[in-house]
Amino acid sequence: MQAGHFSPGSSMYSARDNFICFGGTEGYNIFFPDDVKRSAFKPKVLITGLQLFNKDVEVGEKDHILSKTINKADEIVLKPNQSVFRFNM
Repeated sequence: MQAGHFSPGSSMYSARDNFICFGGTEGYNIFFPDDVKRSAFKPKVLITGLQLFNKDVEVGEKDHILSKTINKADEIVLKPNQSVFRFNM
C-alpha cells in the first residue's frame, strides 16, 4: 500500500481484467478481489467489561446487571431504559 492519502473520486474498476485501482498522493494501488483468500483462523473473542451509558458496570452494581464477572456470565438482562451499552474486549 502506498503512503499518503487516497484521492476522493480517483478509483476505477476494470470488469474485463477484474481489478480495482485507487489513486493517491504517492501513486496508485491495484487490488485484485479474486486473489483474496478466506482465512481459516478463528480468533477467540473475550469480553472483558460492560459499560452502561459510558460508565463501567461492576459486579453487583447498577440494578445487579452482573451477578458475576462478565466473562463468566451466562446472560445479561437490560431494561428498556438501559439502551446505551458497550462491551469491552
